[in-house]
Amino acid sequence: MKIRKRSVFYAVLMFTASSVGLQLLGFIYRIALSRLIGAEGMGVYGLVMPVYSVVQSFALWGLTLALTKESAKYEALNNPKASATAVRTAILLYLLQFAIIAVPIFMWSKPIAANILGDFRTRAALLILLPCMCLTGIENLFKAHFQGIRYIYPPIVSELCEQLIRMGAVLGLLILFAGASPGVAAALIVTGMLVSEVFSSTFLSLWYLIRKRCLKKRDCLAYSAKLEEWKGKPQADIPKTLFAAALPVSFAGLLNNLLASATTVILPRRLMLAGLSQTQALSDFGIMTGMTMPLLMMPAAFIFPLTAVLVPKLAEACALKNAEDVRRKAAKGIHTTGIIAFAACAVLLPLGKEIAQLLYNEPAAGNFMAPLTAAAFFTYYQVVTGSILNGVGRQKLSSLSIVLCSVIHILFTWFAAAAPGVGMWGYVIGDLVSALFGAAFNTFFIVRTTGLSLRVHNWFIKPLLSFLAAVFAARISILLLGTFTAAFSIILSAAICLAVYFITLRFQGISLRRYIQTIRE
Repeated sequence: MKIRKRSVFYAVLMFTASSVGLQLLGFIYRIALSRLIGAEGMGVYGLVMPVYSVVQSFALWGLTLALTKESAKYEALNNPKASATAVRTAILLYLLQFAIIAVPIFMWSKPIAANILGDFRTRAALLILLPCMCLTGIENLFKAHFQGIRYIYPPIVSELCEQLIRMGAVLGLLILFAGASPGVAAALIVTGMLVSEVFSSTFLSLWYLIRKRCLKKRDCLAYSAKLEEWKGKPQADIPKTLFAAALPVSFAGLLNNLLASATTVILPRRLMLAGLSQTQALSDFGIMTGMTMPLLMMPAAFIFPLTAVLVPKLAEACALKNAEDVRRKAAKGIHTTGIIAFAACAVLLPLGKEIAQLLYNEPAAGNFMAPLTAAAFFTYYQVVTGSILNGVGRQKLSSLSIVLCSVIHILFTWFAAAAPGVGMWGYVIGDLVSALFGAAFNTFFIVRTTGLSLRVHNWFIKPLLSFLAAVFAARISILLLGTFTAAFSIILSAAICLAVYFITLRFQGISLRRYIQTIRE
């Protein structure tokens, strides 16, 4: 069956392919980083990045969602003037909000680096991060506009080129200044990021302006007719509309990122209270956040695009008051998530430590793999069930779930990670408990809101049986292939693991392709 290029499913396919490519490039990039700057350098760099998340959640995230919706609305209404006004207004609002938080960071960068981030070596990277974040915001607003009008090529091309330029710039600088201290290395990384953001923001700005001019020239009469059609008609207060739509999302995102960033910042300090030196605490922190966690989130490239299908489909079914269709799509989404999540964990649980050590050349990489794999499993469910809540109009519950999960994690990090003999286990258990709570919270309110019946045997027991068979096959394979090279043994064992998983699923009457197809129908 031919897929329409303007369809939702085609956009999801393209973004999924792009996401997989970006994940692979990013993974290679992080491996190279860890080998060039070491665990301590990764730790210093990791202390800086929460600032990025906090600033952008306050100044950007709500605006991108609002601009996407407004661009889509004005595209449907054939109102190009309002669409262009929305883009300009969103950029101005972003610059205003960014300045509100960026100016204090610039003025008090010394106490922020020393007292809040906990390491004065982060100051140079923090200052370079400010122009980088400014350009990132402009870039993402143009991406939001293009996505709103269903013009998907500029964001995809921009993201892939940006990642390649970032890799070249950052790795080139680190090689040029080989042996730099951890603080200098972190500043070099952010400098490379700035180079890539200069390209991306310029590229998207030019594409937007050129496309706008080409549309005017190619169809000047139609374009003028659209403007004339809306001339004299009452126009929406675009700044007020954008701000009203962005405010609640930005507030929830800011609160969540403040909590998540606080967890990241305090972790090395709590580890030091548990008896570790500053160097060891930063090394353990860098290994956890820069090596192990990115490996566990690789399968997200296949799971997260489901949200792009579920949200609009569920919203459409709700608008039509088709409760049965809402339940059917929610059920298919949860089932498909389980199939993919169990498959990912079937590889990560028995082979994750070996994969991490092979990729990062770090003996401690892959520690805590069993509990972190379980945490990743529930995180996959949490994200998809959260998107289902958004699709059925329960955004406040979805936001509350995210915030509560962050509170749980920071409490475990504060109290348990500082206990002698517990240390990093406190952070890991907090990650697991918070993800489990989030998935359970979302699922409870999905059932309560939609009347969905949980089909435990079909959704969980059958994939679990295939998961157990695949884990057993992977462990046997890695033992039998021990005489071969590590890379060959791991790749072949992973292939055998996935083959056993999907074959046993098929024997139980479950087909992943069929379930994904039914979601898009």
